[in-house]
Amino acid sequence: MTLLADRTVLVVGAAGGIGAAIVTACRLAGARVLCADLPDAAMAEADGPACAVDLKDVDDATARLTAFAAEHGPLDGIVNAAGISGRGRFPDVSTAEWRRVLDVDLVAPAQLVQALAPHLRTPGASVVNVTSIEGDAVYASAGSTGAPYAASKAGLQLATRCLAVDLGRLGVRVNAVAPGFIRTAMSAGAMERVGPWLEDQTALGRVGEPADLGGPTVFLLSDAAAYVTGHTLVVDGGMSLGLIYRGG
Repeated sequence: MTLLADRTVLVVGAAGGIGAAIVTACRLAGARVLCADLPDAAMAEADGPACAVDLKDVDDATARLTAFAAEHGPLDGIVNAAGISGRGRFPDVSTAEWRRVLDVDLVAPAQLVQALAPHLRTPGASVVNVTSIEGDAVYASAGSTGAPYAASKAGLQLATRCLAVDLGRLGVRVNAVAPGFIRTAMSAGAMERVGPWLEDQTALGRVGEPADLGGPTVFLLSDAAAYVTGHTLVVDGGMSLGLIYRGG
């Protein structure tokens, strides 16, 4: 599959479970991949140009990635796959926690697209933001809704649609993929607590693997999705379809 042949794609969050799987999928599709992640992240996935950034400092990360793109671009695609989770009972969520999660999961990807837009090859470039099905529905666990995380993902989905309009006349498409429950290091605790229930509540009868995000992301980056923009592609195995009872 060479859907991304001769294209340069920047993956932010390249060392994470989902990000690393997207890096692999883009390479298999023929892309040259630029990687970015935390300074202490395992950047073995890089195997090429890599940039150390901490999205908690949005201004510094933006400056570093702008210089990185200027050196190694122009870019044909950007994937915003970095993110952090924040859970706790709603009365206990501090202002600092709200800001921490919103800065990394919402402000940073939107600001990065804005800053890197001049380094996109136009027309034809594509942006894919990784959101979550928690941006559309409430998923509570152990008395916590994870309100900051859910709010950030809902905001990123709407920001995706706004950016699609803002960049559309340049011929740049902006879409999102919304994973359901994916087996990663970040989800390990929840998997231990409620894994069998999650599998039972998913139409396909299993939780997702990071590799399940690779194909949908490559599709949205490629010309196969040339007339798709402002769309959020749900990749959740049917988890968000509704409550499922498999009894007699």
